Amino acid sequence: RATALLDSKQYEKRLDCLDRATMGCLALPKRAKDKPDLDMISKGLTVVCNFCDDCIARHELCDMAVIPTLTMLIDIETEEMEVDGPKCDEIMIKAANSLEKLAYELTIRPLMHATPEIKDFGTVGPLVKRLDKSPNPDVRSACAGALANVALDAQSRLDILQCYGAAPDHILYGGTKPLVRRLHEGEEHEKNPCTKALARLSAQSLGCDAIIGAQALEHVISVMGEERIAAAAAAGAADKDAELLQNAVAVVANCMTRPLPAPNDTIREQFMNAGGLEACIAIITNESMHPKIVETTLYAIMQIIETGVC
Repeated sequence: RATALLDSKQYEKRLDCLDRATMGCLALPKRAKDKPDLDMISKGLTVVCNFCDDCIARHELCDMAVIPTLTMLIDIETEEMEVDGPKCDEIMIKAANSLEKLAYELTIRPLMHATPEIKDFGTVGPLVKRLDKSPNPDVRSACAGALANVALDAQSRLDILQCYGAAPDHILYGGTKPLVRRLHEGEEHEKNPCTKALARLSAQSLGCDAIIGAQALEHVISVMGEERIAAAAAAGAADKDAELLQNAVAVVANCMTRPLPAPNDTIREQFMNAGGLEACIAIITNESMHPKIVETTLYAIMQIIETGVC
């Protein structure tokens, strides 16, 4: 993992391994009537996903054009899906997990030429499609996690919002609606990546419009209940319970700052009447709560009480 490897034979060996793994991901049929080698693709993805944990390897994988390959595998289907369905789901999960790691890397190293690739190769569309349509909660959770890291980049956030075009009310909902639906109806392990993605989408005013228009705030309030507040306070700052609550209050803070397209006062009053203000106060009155969560919640309360009734 050290940069000292760069000039050694060990590094050349590792590059060869990366190349073989990338080629393994492309074990697709040479003729249209042949089946893809799903086992070989899955093995190649396992290696790629493990290498994505390493900073230098992520850069090398991007140079080997792994992003379009992973994008293609998010959409993998065969003619015998009744039999191949579980294996295809496994491939989609590994591809989405790899994209999640790559997306995080691309945003913290903006000088890398791979930064625009995840957008240019159309990765957002297949991720949103699988999040929306897949019956497998593990696939949906992996796609939501990938979208959460893709949303770290401002241009990619717009891609997520624009992927379905403008709705009849002229709002760019895009991937916001499936994220809100999974936050509301999905399995427990889907809630954290969905909330994280919504928190990052709310960093732009268009994202706030979409979140409010999709009536997401009432579902965000549902993950700010007493049990979750207690779990977050008892957990470490980096644990999933604390992260979920932090992302939920971040969504509230951003949306209350510029609550469009509806009038400011109406949005704030609706949020208060749904129990949102009460939940925020419960967070800051918990003496064990992490300072970062308290800080974000205080900012949210400061925005909510801009309206006299609140």
